Amino acid sequence: MKYRTDIDGLRAIAALAVTLFHAEVFGMTAGYAGVDIFFVISGFLITQKIMEARLSEEGFSFKEFYTRRLRRLFPAMFSTAFFTLLAGLFFFPPTQLVELAQSAIAAVLSFANIFFWLKAGYWDTSALTKPLLHTWSLGVEEQFYLIWPIIIVLAASFRRAGVLILLIVMTVISTLVTGLMTKSIPDAAFYLTPFRAFEFGIGGLCIFLTRTDWNSVLGLVVRNGLLLAGLVVTLASVSIMPENIDFPGFWALLPCLGTAMIIIAGGPPGLSLLLTNPLFRYFGLISYSLYLVHWPIFVFLRHELGELTFQTAFIGLGLTLVAAALQYHFVESPMRKPWGKIKSSLGSNGAFTRSVVGVGVGAAIMGGFVFAVVSQGGFASRYSGSIQSIASLTKQQISIPRGRNTAQLCGARVEGETCGEIVEGKTNVLIIGDSHGPDGLNIMKRAFPDANFLMNHVGGCPLYVDMTGLFASDAREARCTAVNEKRFNEIQSLKGKIDYVVVSNQITSARIKFNFPMIDWLKDQKFKFIVLGAGPTFRSDLVPMIVEYGSFDGLEEHVAAQTRRDVFFREDRLETYVKKRGGVYVRKYPYFCPTRKTCTIIMKDGMPMTFDGHHLSLSAAEEFGDYIAQTYPNLLN
Repeated sequence: MKYRTDIDGLRAIAALAVTLFHAEVFGMTAGYAGVDIFFVISGFLITQKIMEARLSEEGFSFKEFYTRRLRRLFPAMFSTAFFTLLAGLFFFPPTQLVELAQSAIAAVLSFANIFFWLKAGYWDTSALTKPLLHTWSLGVEEQFYLIWPIIIVLAASFRRAGVLILLIVMTVISTLVTGLMTKSIPDAAFYLTPFRAFEFGIGGLCIFLTRTDWNSVLGLVVRNGLLLAGLVVTLASVSIMPENIDFPGFWALLPCLGTAMIIIAGGPPGLSLLLTNPLFRYFGLISYSLYLVHWPIFVFLRHELGELTFQTAFIGLGLTLVAAALQYHFVESPMRKPWGKIKSSLGSNGAFTRSVVGVGVGAAIMGGFVFAVVSQGGFASRYSGSIQSIASLTKQQISIPRGRNTAQLCGARVEGETCGEIVEGKTNVLIIGDSHGPDGLNIMKRAFPDANFLMNHVGGCPLYVDMTGLFASDAREARCTAVNEKRFNEIQSLKGKIDYVVVSNQITSARIKFNFPMIDWLKDQKFKFIVLGAGPTFRSDLVPMIVEYGSFDGLEEHVAAQTRRDVFFREDRLETYVKKRGGVYVRKYPYFCPTRKTCTIIMKDGMPMTFDGHHLSLSAAEEFGDYIAQTYPNLLN
């Protein structure tokens, strides 16, 4: 297979687009599409290698193919995962370190995409706390490498036409399925290999359209024009494509088709110098290491220095280039020994066995490291005795008690349906809201244990009449709008049967205006209603914040400085509106943060106030429930 230097330049565009996007460089609003460029390149190169080997005298060797892949991908992956986990030991609190360890073993075992898909969703932690999140794309690629040779070899038994038909059918089906399903199952469409198959398929189809022998004057003009058009489309897709779109969907066709045009052009004399110049070729050579190391570096920079500034972004880019070059020259390149030399010195079986054993040893070392981290609870013993009890807490230890009342009431209900039954002779109270609904249930059940509670909540979907412009994602807005229509109908059917509705939505400054139409609806339906006000919202998860501070001395002042206080000064307007409509507004913020300089962080039983950045722990909800019982004893009378 003829080596194509222009593809090195194309790799450089892909890697730099992703890196500059994560460095928040102005203009790179969709640099994440660099991953799709990589997928098309892989589809082209791997399919061509398989077909050429299949048609050669020696035939296609699965052992040779997988030996190449093992040596190409895994040494640099092990290196990145190991040093990232090692850095996490110094920078991350225990809960984040455990999650990092789990993601590291998922990355080296080639199912990082499945791991992050299973953890994706409303309750998932921020991407900025996951140094190996970017390895999801390598999971997709490695799964492609695992099954693609088998499929192509089988199709090639029907000659080239069999491969062509397979690629066309697979690409068309995958494109349509991904385009249609991205809105309804966005996480699966983003992370899982079948939804990215069309990108590899587009790369494979380039084989049948590439004409490197087309060197007439007209041919060179056409090829240069195709190259220029491909560059324009590709660069536009990573720089000016809208940022908040449902991706991949049909949008992913832009970078894929731009990349395909460049590949089909075949690196013609002339404009191909834009891709084959020494600088771009070098970035292309180190592109794999560049992609691997850049994200952990920026995650740790943000963790230590906060939001990126021009200076910290510049430092991050410098560190990325140095780390990528070192890893390429001392890890990646030495392990990519030309296959011919390996074959002559060890034989086919020996090379394959050695590669498998090497990968197995690397996986075992990483597995041992991960086991040590997980079994020791993220090494909470790193911290002093006064903070160790908090440091050892996992999210599950805080969230499971928080959700116990909800689980008992709702069980395995269908999303949007109301939990619980009307009980004659008791005060029937319906809790409505989003993921803060369980907080409302915990609060009210503690304050009024003799009441009967029903509940209708959906995580991530506040019960608003109109959510236009509330979410960055159109898919989330469409999902919440659909489920809320069902919820409003269910709640309306309870009119005359329930005594009170308690609204327990997350309230932020941006969300205050969305509450007014919902309050009007409750008033029009003649419900008696109570609105639970905004609670403290921290700039990051509370437990890691406590652990990083490392002491209880001055903790309340330190954490209070990390709260988003804007809503505290703006909810007067909402409170006034609720009271004018005949409702009751109960503030949470002043109870937990009684002064502008302090917040109550640790509850009486030693548990933190929240289990993340804004959802109350059971202990905090029950303490606030006791406060309501004392302050508003006649609230449900």
